[in-house]
Amino acid sequence: MVGTVINNRYRIQAKLAVGGFGAIYRALQINNNRKVAIKVMHRELSSDEQLAARFRREAVALCSLRDSHTVTTYELDQTADGRLFIVMELLEGRNLLEAFRASGALPWRRVLGIARAVCSALAEAHGLGIVHRDLKPANIFLETRHGAGDFVKVLDFGIAKIMRGSDIDDGSELTIAGQAVGTLEYMAPEQLIGGKCDQRTDIYTLGVVAYEMIAGRRPFATAGILDLLATQLAEKPPKPSLFAPLPAVVNDILLRCLERDESARYQDVSELAAAIDEVLGQSDMELLATRTSTTRGHAAPRKVATGPVPQLPATPVGPGAGAPAGQSTHGLEAPPATSHLAMPASPGGVPGGLHVSPSGGVPLLGPPGGALIVPPSGGLPAPGFGRGPVAWPQAPTAPRTSALRITLIMLALAAFGVGAGVLISQLVS
Repeated sequence: MVGTVINNRYRIQAKLAVGGFGAIYRALQINNNRKVAIKVMHRELSSDEQLAARFRREAVALCSLRDSHTVTTYELDQTADGRLFIVMELLEGRNLLEAFRASGALPWRRVLGIARAVCSALAEAHGLGIVHRDLKPANIFLETRHGAGDFVKVLDFGIAKIMRGSDIDDGSELTIAGQAVGTLEYMAPEQLIGGKCDQRTDIYTLGVVAYEMIAGRRPFATAGILDLLATQLAEKPPKPSLFAPLPAVVNDILLRCLERDESARYQDVSELAAAIDEVLGQSDMELLATRTSTTRGHAAPRKVATGPVPQLPATPVGPGAGAPAGQSTHGLEAPPATSHLAMPASPGGVPGGLHVSPSGGVPLLGPPGGALIVPPSGGLPAPGFGRGPVAWPQAPTAPRTSALRITLIMLALAAFGVGAGVLISQLVS
C-alpha cells in the first residue's frame, strides 16, 4: 500500500508494523498535511464477519475515549476494495517493551508514574463499560513531548470487552463463553479460564506489567497456559523486592493488584491511583521511616531504622527500536530490537480459535547498584546498604506443577469453577 492514496484523502508513506488483524502505516492527511497512523485490516480477513465486527468495535471504543493518556482516534472508514481502516494520531517515541529491552528493569518511581497514567486512561474506559483485556508493555506507549519525561498513551483496544448495558453496547457478543482472550503471560486467572472479566481484570494485568518492569521478571515464571493457571491458583507471587530495591508499600501495591481473588484486589483504578499517588508523594526518607501496609493480610505498620538514603539513580534508556524514527506501532509488534536482552517480541493477536499470544521469556535481571530503600528480606537495613553492591538473597523458584495436579485443578475448574480449582490446588500442593 505504500505510495497509494486511500479514498483521495490519505497518502500512505511507510509501513510501521504488522499484526494478526492488520498493518499500521504512517500516512499524510492530504487536505491539512496532518501526519497520522492508519491501521488497515488484512485483506484476507475482511470477509470474516466476526473479525470485521471486532475491528469495528475497536474503532467504536477508541472513538469514544478522550482521555489524554489514550491514543486519539479520528475515524473509522473503508477502502474502495472493502478493507476497514482506523485513523489515529501518529505518536513519536517508543513503547514500554522497547524501553525495557534497552535498559532492563526500570526505577520503581518511573514505573509507578507510568502505571498512574494508565489508570487515568482505564478510568475513562471502565466508566464507559470498556475493559481493555490486553494491557502489556507493547501496548503502553511512552511519547516524547519536547524533551519532557514519559507521556503515556494506552494503545490497542482490539480485544476490548464492552460491558452489557453500557452506552456503547451494541448487543453483540464477540467472545464465546469459556474462550480465553488476551496475551498469556499477562492474563488474570479469570481471563485464563474464559470467565467473566471486569475492571479488576485490567488491574491484575497492570500489576503484572508493573511487577515485570520493576523486578525484571514476571510474577510467575512458568510455561504454558495450564502451568500458569495452576501456579496462579496455588501460589502467591514472590515479593518484587526480592529482585529490586523498593519500599515495602510498593510490594503491597503490586501484590494486591495480583490477588487471585478479584474481591481482594483494588476494586477500581481510582483506588489504585490513590495508592500510587500517596507513595509518589512521599520522599524515600519518609517511605523508609514508616513501613505502611496497604494489602490485606500483610504485616501491620512498623518502624524501621532510618538514616540518610541517597536517591536511586535514574536508569539510562538507550536508543529505541521497532518503528522507524521512533514512531509508534500503535499496539502492533515492530521488528525485535537488538539489545543485550535479546528478548523476542510478542506476536500480535491471532484471529480465530484461542486468542492467546504468548510472548518471549524475560531473563532474570540482577538488582541495580546504589541506594537500597528497604532490604529485600524486609528486615532492618544491613551495614553497607546504600553504599554499593549488596549480596542479594536467592529468590525462591516455584516448583514445577505436576501433571496430576494440573489435571485435578482443571477438572475442578471445568466442573465447579474457580473456587473449587483453588481448593483442589491447595489440597494437592
